[in-house]
Amino acid sequence: MLEKVYLYHLERISSSNTYTKTFIGIDGAGKRLADEVLQVVKKGHYSTRSAYDLIGEGERDRSQEECFVKLWRLKVPARFLVFGWRLLRDRLPTRKNLQRRQIPLPDSLCPLCRTHQEDASHLFFHCSKVQPIWWETMSWLQLKGAFPLNPKQHFLHHLGLQPAGVRNSRWHCWWLALTSSIWKVRNSIIFSNATFDANKLFDEAIFLLWSWLRGYEKDFTVHFNQWSNLQWTGTMCVFAYGQTGTGKTFTMDGTNEEPRIVPRALEEFFRQASLDNSSSFTFTMSMLEVYMGNLRDLLSPRQSSRPHEQYMTKCLTRINIFRHGDALEAKSEVSKLWMIDLEGCKQLLKTGAKGLTLDEGRAINLSLSALGDVVAALKRKRCHVPYRNS
Repeated sequence: MLEKVYLYHLERISSSNTYTKTFIGIDGAGKRLADEVLQVVKKGHYSTRSAYDLIGEGERDRSQEECFVKLWRLKVPARFLVFGWRLLRDRLPTRKNLQRRQIPLPDSLCPLCRTHQEDASHLFFHCSKVQPIWWETMSWLQLKGAFPLNPKQHFLHHLGLQPAGVRNSRWHCWWLALTSSIWKVRNSIIFSNATFDANKLFDEAIFLLWSWLRGYEKDFTVHFNQWSNLQWTGTMCVFAYGQTGTGKTFTMDGTNEEPRIVPRALEEFFRQASLDNSSSFTFTMSMLEVYMGNLRDLLSPRQSSRPHEQYMTKCLTRINIFRHGDALEAKSEVSKLWMIDLEGCKQLLKTGAKGLTLDEGRAINLSLSALGDVVAALKRKRCHVPYRNS
């Protein structure tokens, strides 16, 4: 990579007491590269566009740095580009690199598999915990091929596969999303004593990819993990939390032209069920509202004061889908998916609410506070979780 030295230059404008700050680029041979590589814009921030252009120009002049040119073209946040650059340059603080810098460590084994020395090639591509994820990704697209030895070759190999039916931007960014998620899980295992979970790792990578491309591709969508049984066995809760007016309801529901989480999830569940001809699926759906501490069934024409347990089991709208197979003799598996659109926190003192509006705001803040206590208790793995505080 082209190395440059940037000299800081401060110039005073004689007509006023203001200063202009300019970075002058000079290469190793003493040749002046640009007058204003980094300069102050009108808003008082530093503009690095010319510096990026200068560095990118140097990259394009060298054929051996092809991977860096392709990396900088990815439409992802800058910090992930920096992570990818450090990975390709083997400058991440892996245990092998730390030992090379003579930093004392208890051991140099990979924190995921605990069998081989941790270096970039093993951790991200050849670890027994990680390699099945790469193979699974390639099998979805009916791709085959051996894994290269080092990150640079793996990156170029991944970008050169060109899977049919998948946009290049999605396939290229997937490499960076998965590697950065692996690094995040690795750090959680070392510093937070977490355990490796392939499902959570994949979900983290999927979320990163969606957050990067949702602004560029309106039709971008991803399917659930094909090798995870979490969608059929277990309990999952997805809720939108934030201040009033930040788009929580739109995130959960969307519109007919741009459906969001709830319609997409339901469509995906029905799609997954239609692909399995050997099982019988029964979908049960309900729509509930918590108002002033009371549950209300939005699908029921009349309200009732029955206990919550009876209320939750009888006031339901059932949708049944039967596939081939005898459901009575087969093993039954039940899972629940809760999708919640929370109300925003109310600033009662600032709004000056009175009467019913004040009572509603108090009830909302009390419920959100109770939810925060529950999430905190679950995160800290406490024995008692205060579910009934609300």
